[in-house]
Amino acid sequence: MAGRTSKVLSAAAVAVFCWYTLSLVRLALQLLYPATHIPLIKPLAKVPAGTPMHKLAWQEPFEYEARMYVSPLDNFLDPAAFFNQSTLVWHVEAQSLQQRYPRHSKRLHVEIPEAQRAENGTSLFAFLFVQQAGRAQADLGDPLLAYARAPLLSVRQRVVDRKRSLIDGDGPTEPDLGGGAAWVPHGKTRLSWEIVLEDNRFPEWRMPLDIAPLLRVRRGGRDRTYIPLLWENPLAAREQHWAALTNGTSVSRGAPLAAAVDVDASLHGVGLGWLRLCNYVHQGLQELRSPRALIQYSDTDVDSLKEMVFEVNPTMLAITMAAMA
Repeated sequence: MAGRTSKVLSAAAVAVFCWYTLSLVRLALQLLYPATHIPLIKPLAKVPAGTPMHKLAWQEPFEYEARMYVSPLDNFLDPAAFFNQSTLVWHVEAQSLQQRYPRHSKRLHVEIPEAQRAENGTSLFAFLFVQQAGRAQADLGDPLLAYARAPLLSVRQRVVDRKRSLIDGDGPTEPDLGGGAAWVPHGKTRLSWEIVLEDNRFPEWRMPLDIAPLLRVRRGGRDRTYIPLLWENPLAAREQHWAALTNGTSVSRGAPLAAAVDVDASLHGVGLGWLRLCNYVHQGLQELRSPRALIQYSDTDVDSLKEMVFEVNPTMLAITMAAMA
């Protein structure tokens, strides 16, 4: 009887392991190859023969370049006004589309416009434009232009150290605000741009819903193309990547707003699966911070979860998940 029970438990353990492994495989296939049909494992609804396919608008041979501008404007609807008020801070030279996963990075010294400093404003944005190489400046009317925007300034809470030294008796020099914190302008010190250059193909209007808001689709005759996905990964910048632009509890003559902020900018080519995973995690974290959430998570908890996903080595993550299975 004991032997029979042992065999049943072993069979149940193997069955659970197989089910868990199959679930991981399905999840990986869904993230990486959303338009691929695999019977039983990843079935898709039947697509009628002759259905047009959405494909990447950039096709080899193709060379692209990237330009990053800093502007107090939040849009570029008026190209002339945009270029008059914007500053080019980074230019990535021509790159071949054969390299689908490029990695570029640069530390930028971004000056804050005097008008923003005088008004204690936070309207400062970074724009990244990626398009076919060979232009003197970004062509904002290019139908194949990929672009993304990210805020660079934000009013955030800065904790003020109120501790008194027991050794030399020195105490805080800043006035007490009752809560030991102040709301002052901060500058973002990390920008992680990511672009998907893979030529993933989707049946007409059947792209995954989670990336649909990020897709820009073009239609000409029977051709269905989409512009490469480009975004600033929202998991990259955590609380530690926002630097206070004043050393006081408010912006004043004694503690003026800083004239510039140093930004570590990067542009990486990533797979569709990575972008979708980060988007899923970001949406989940937004729900955790929502007032409707059953359990309220602090900013520190959310930052820890961001770090677990964004900073982890994908190979080590796969090994860990396999070991857990």
